[in-house]
Amino acid sequence: MGILAAVKFEKENCMFFQVDALRLRLEEKESFLNKKTKQLQDLTEEKGTLAGEIRDMKDMLEVKERKINVLQKK
Repeated sequence: MGILAAVKFEKENCMFFQVDALRLRLEEKESFLNKKTKQLQDLTEEKGTLAGEIRDMKDMLEVKERKINVLQKK
């Protein structure tokens, strides 16, 4: 194997190593992104649930306030 071939071989090995390292980083980033996407979906769902509970509580409060107003007028 000549010097040029050895240099070429080293360059190829270095490039393969860099590609593998980039692939690993990409997989880690994708995994992190998937985890954060799941967290966001869970929080969005929880927000919707809480918003529904708040609406229900406001409705109950309004009914109670109306009852109080009726009782105060008597």
